[in-house]
Amino acid sequence: MRFIHFVRNRSARVTCIFNYALTAILVVFAYWNIWVYVHNVANYPPRQLNDLLVSEERYRPIRWALINAGYRHGPVRLLTRRDIQGVPWTDEDKVHWAISQYVMVPWIVLLDRRPVTGPEFSAEPPFVIGDFWDGEPPPMPAEFVLEHNPGNGLILYRRKTDR
Repeated sequence: MRFIHFVRNRSARVTCIFNYALTAILVVFAYWNIWVYVHNVANYPPRQLNDLLVSEERYRPIRWALINAGYRHGPVRLLTRRDIQGVPWTDEDKVHWAISQYVMVPWIVLLDRRPVTGPEFSAEPPFVIGDFWDGEPPPMPAEFVLEHNPGNGLILYRRKTDR
């Protein structure tokens, strides 16, 4: 504590001690915050376990294909294997539909002509996303042209009448 001997004034000594104490407290809190942050980040689950993050990565090539085609917003129809086979959707299909709407904003993902919320659309959208999460894609109807296939179970189609 040699530095205090140089300070003759009692008020200046108190100020000096207060400054060093405050600095020590700030350093302790800074290290404590860093430790808590690192401890919390280490306990996060891997990204591969988060369904929304996985879906965002899965839909990223479809989003870019739509943007590259000049279709930056609007309705996009979602097809599954069950649509092509003419059988009702499963509960898992409906979950995929809701997640697709979340990750595909600003596009509106339609089931037939119906969005997740809101009124029904009157016209068929120019693009269709085939979500074949449960296996290989079946043959598509002749009204669709393959636009982009990233190889992850999603395929972007364009209606032939729009070309």
